[in-house]
Amino acid sequence: MRRHLAVALLLLGLTACSPPPLMCPAIAVPAGLAIDVPAGQFSRAEVTACWAGHCTQRQVGLQRATTAGPTTCTPTACGASAVPTGGRYGFVEISGLPAAPVGVKLVLDGGAAKRTTVHPQAPKASQCGEPGVQVRLVVGPDGTVR
Repeated sequence: MRRHLAVALLLLGLTACSPPPLMCPAIAVPAGLAIDVPAGQFSRAEVTACWAGHCTQRQVGLQRATTAGPTTCTPTACGASAVPTGGRYGFVEISGLPAAPVGVKLVLDGGAAKRTTVHPQAPKASQCGEPGVQVRLVVGPDGTVR
């Protein structure tokens, strides 16, 4: 009986000393491409991403972009409202997107195609397995893509 009690106390002590589990900051990180467009410029986008002889074409829904407005505080809480910027943004999932150079063709509002090469990256989260790689395209006021 004492032997069982000693083993139980030893096991209880070992479990009490174990470190807490690591939290995973990369939960639900999809592979894909984000697009930011300037105010008043474009309302729809189509993207084609190509790598290793494979191409994927997607329509990108562009949503109205917002930023945080002025902060207001009461004695118990602070808050801010979302204020429209006039710009738009979108994200499209592209499964299998590699963490390697990818050729991208972007067509905005049916206009001329803009081409660039991007380098998608995965967030640093080794304790979480493999998160999806992502890349962000920013369209300048003159229509250039970077």
